[in-house]
Amino acid sequence: MLVSVIIPAHNADPYIGEAVTSVLAQQVADLEVIVLDDASTDNTAQVVGEFRDPRVRLLRLDKVGVGAARNKGLELARGRFIAFLDADDRWSAGKLDRQLALMQSEPDVGFVFTNFRRFDADGFHNETQFDYAPELTGVQTRPARAGGGKVIEGDTFVALAGIGQLPCWVQTMLIRADIARPVKFPPDMRLSQDLPFVLDVYATARGAFIEDPLVEVRRHARNSYRSAGEKIAPDLDGLTRTLAHLTAPAHSRVLRERLGRAWMSAGYHYLWTGQSAKAANAYAHALAFPGVRRSALVRLMAAPLAPILARRTRKDLGKAFPSNRG
Repeated sequence: MLVSVIIPAHNADPYIGEAVTSVLAQQVADLEVIVLDDASTDNTAQVVGEFRDPRVRLLRLDKVGVGAARNKGLELARGRFIAFLDADDRWSAGKLDRQLALMQSEPDVGFVFTNFRRFDADGFHNETQFDYAPELTGVQTRPARAGGGKVIEGDTFVALAGIGQLPCWVQTMLIRADIARPVKFPPDMRLSQDLPFVLDVYATARGAFIEDPLVEVRRHARNSYRSAGEKIAPDLDGLTRTLAHLTAPAHSRVLRERLGRAWMSAGYHYLWTGQSAKAANAYAHALAFPGVRRSALVRLMAAPLAPILARRTRKDLGKAFPSNRG
């Protein structure tokens, strides 16, 4: 078996058919699609069951969460390469072909990811994910021998882990199985469980990427999160867990810098939403990390003013954008 594609699904019957179809439409015939139905109460299993292609496998699970479902998929996967797709997303034509071409031409590359674009009921968004990660253009690379991608020179973790908006999402990755299988998704994390997984892959293998957006990420009312604020605590948790087991000093340095910035961003969010205790806690945590200590101390002192600043901001916005009523 060449490729195993792992798709966790929970109540995904409006979308799962498109996801599976986009995989089967790839020009790679030697693959399996493993759908992990995480205790869906809708018609997810029935939709998957309508595929008569023997390459599609369905496993029903008790409600275990997306991290544990992906881990089960890794246990079942028989392919020499592992890919992931979310049940509400899609692959573009040629995605898997190009990734395989790159990997097969570059034996020292352990994983390759692609750019992606978001879409909703109104169509595709203008920006791709790489537009949000301009630092990627500064990463030292060389052209790949095939696939039209770029191979990262030097340490992949150092190159990618410090980028503000991570350019690499798990549903865009193709990973050699011997690298993917030992890495686990934290099963107890409801959100951001893919962050520690991706970072651990960075730390293990050389990476490459394809700049074309070959994955389509759907935004809709049933997404696992709908605002950036919901991801603050899970992201901090994922970064902290990863830092705890890193062994390379260069990796720890990069991740400590990222954690410091993340705590500062959390403090900023809490400060301007009037949550002074949470803001103070975030800035206190940031004091432990290099590069942000002075700023963290200044903002820690300002944290008690958070409710006043939030009220003043709302008042100023009210003047700038008065109500139409009456």
